[in-house]
Amino acid sequence: MKTTLWFLILLLPMAIACSPISASKAISHADESLKAAQAIGGEAKCPYEFKAAVLALEYAKSREGTSDFEAAIEFAKKARELAEEASRKAALIDDGNQARLDQGVTP
Repeated sequence: MKTTLWFLILLLPMAIACSPISASKAISHADESLKAAQAIGGEAKCPYEFKAAVLALEYAKSREGTSDFEAAIEFAKKARELAEEASRKAALIDDGNQARLDQGVTP
């Protein structure tokens, strides 16, 4: 009983601390992906994916601000996926691969 109690006392604070750190990390990665997409021209070439990524990232930040860390992580992951999709499509457009883009073929 004593061992279990000490285990919970030590483990619980570590488990609680992981969520805010994970959320901040996920938001940071999504922000980096969004900046990369903007640098390659994703905002103009893939407006749907880019704007969806921006909105998902904003929502992730708002969820982090209200301590809903699981939702923040999920929306940050979605924002990162959308930003990476915008980057991928913008790169295909830059390379003149509009036909591959229309067919949904990935490089």
